[in-house]
Amino acid sequence: FSFKKETNLPLVCAIVIDVSSSQEFTFTDEKRAALAFLQSVLKTRKDTAALVRFREDVDFVQGLTNRLDRVNEAFNRLNWESKISSGSRYGATALFDAIGITATELFPPISAPDSPETITRRAIILLTDGDDNASDRTLQDAIDDAHRSDVIVYALGVGDRYRSTAVKRDVLETLASQTGGHAYFPESFDDLRAAFGQINQEMRSQYLLAYEPSNSTRDGSFRSIEIELPGRKDVRVFHRRGYFAPRGTTGARASGAPTGTP
Repeated sequence: FSFKKETNLPLVCAIVIDVSSSQEFTFTDEKRAALAFLQSVLKTRKDTAALVRFREDVDFVQGLTNRLDRVNEAFNRLNWESKISSGSRYGATALFDAIGITATELFPPISAPDSPETITRRAIILLTDGDDNASDRTLQDAIDDAHRSDVIVYALGVGDRYRSTAVKRDVLETLASQTGGHAYFPESFDDLRAAFGQINQEMRSQYLLAYEPSNSTRDGSFRSIEIELPGRKDVRVFHRRGYFAPRGTTGARASGAPTGTP
């Protein structure tokens, strides 16, 4: 019942950075590229951003704020540290918990459709090699948390010294594609900076497709979405793979936000 192109929507964005031992030699580049993204792309008072770091625990360095100077200051304080707290396991990484906790605590589920005046684009920009050896959550749990919070995940797979063999591509591609985002695998600082530019382009310009499901049962179950463009083999569609139906007694409409790219 509705199809329109959305451009320049306000962004609500969490930068989630892996600071485990595997990121020691690429952390400085990741920090530079992410900081440049914040400074050149996000707009003060219109967009909102947060900074999250994780090893085996998740740390909200800066919560969501439209005071981007505060996010910049938090980035300037952020460093990779070789020292870890007593009792911690060196090299432990809780990637799935980081995604799940960020999605649920920074992006509360939307209980009712936003009005045109308040609709925003929610996104997690993840910098990691994709390894997880310390989470209580599974990969599917993290994806489900993102779906419930209407969050798109963009993953930048950065391995030790940009080695592609050190990156869990399948994990990051699944996490991104299931939530409607992309996974990028930069092999240099220039690649990393270009990936941030592509993420900006995608987040700022997407298509909103709204429809009324044939199944109006409000049972909280997961409903899959599949979008096809017959006759357009030159176009790929990236979209969230589904949503969780609300719970209650009356029917409801649902929507997906695919991005069409030639």
